Amino acid sequence: MSDLLVSALVFAGGVVLLLLGGEALVRGSVSIAVRMRVSPLLIGLTIVAFGTSAPELSFNIMATLEGNDGLSFGNIIGSNIANIGLVLGLAAVIRAVQLRRSLVTREIPVMVGVALLACVLALVSWPRSGTAWSGEGFGRLDGVLLLASFGVFLWMSVRMGLSQRRASEDPVLLHEAEEEIHESDRARPLWRATLMFAVGLGALLLGGHFAEDGAVGIARGFGVSDALIGLTIVAVATSLPELVVSVLAAVRGRSDIAIGNVVGSNIFNLSLVMGATALAGPVMIPERGMMSLVVMLILSVGLMGLSLCSVRRIGRVSGGLLLLAYVLYLWSEVWVSVG
Repeated sequence: MSDLLVSALVFAGGVVLLLLGGEALVRGSVSIAVRMRVSPLLIGLTIVAFGTSAPELSFNIMATLEGNDGLSFGNIIGSNIANIGLVLGLAAVIRAVQLRRSLVTREIPVMVGVALLACVLALVSWPRSGTAWSGEGFGRLDGVLLLASFGVFLWMSVRMGLSQRRASEDPVLLHEAEEEIHESDRARPLWRATLMFAVGLGALLLGGHFAEDGAVGIARGFGVSDALIGLTIVAVATSLPELVVSVLAAVRGRSDIAIGNVVGSNIFNLSLVMGATALAGPVMIPERGMMSLVVMLILSVGLMGLSLCSVRRIGRVSGGLLLLAYVLYLWSEVWVSVG
């Protein structure tokens, strides 16, 4: 019982750090976007997304080197499912998330494309495994292909940033980039905004580490399997930075950072994290792993459908549907594992 209490205290301390770090990171990133004359959406898609994906990257590299494929695979796929169902769903329930045109026509399709690529690569290995709904996994060639897709995404992001800087003198586009930004965030010097961002990111990484360790300790204290821990507990724990950032951004009316963080993190997780992990060592697909990949793809396509059918807006009803889908997914994973 004492071990469970220690794990619970570590988890609680991690959550506190996540809340403090998320607040600093959101405000610092908005100020950086203003000073650099780019939209907060681009900051959310790149810098914030990379920062909040760092726990997945560090956790997966260590898990793969230690040969723990259940945690490694489940962390990436489970985190992407949690990002759409839990993180974006909760953010939209709190406050409707507005979508910029470029997000609907470019970044969300890229996210769907990377998810589809991961499913195709997994299916190629599946017939050779001899086990239903599992596969040999992602090898080094798969890692190279996924990292190449990450390079394409970065190239697109850089092009978007350069075009925004060239258009920054246009009063209409400048107003769109800075709308609803609080005066204190707009007036903050670049050095102070960068420091705030760095401190917030550090608190997020440390808080995510504590929350993850505490959550895994609690789960193992109750005898939960590593595969289920990877797809649920670890996935949610490593998604806590995304959850905190997106929810705080939604509360502050910064829809661009809330949605950009989710979409960017999903692209980072599949292309960069899975790619780098596969280069470090094969990422085996556990039993029911293909089912989780399909769920991730369905949620990604569903998000694209919602963005196209709702006048570039994810409202509270749509957010509730995403949350419900995530709860049903969690329930099915726990039910199958326990059963």
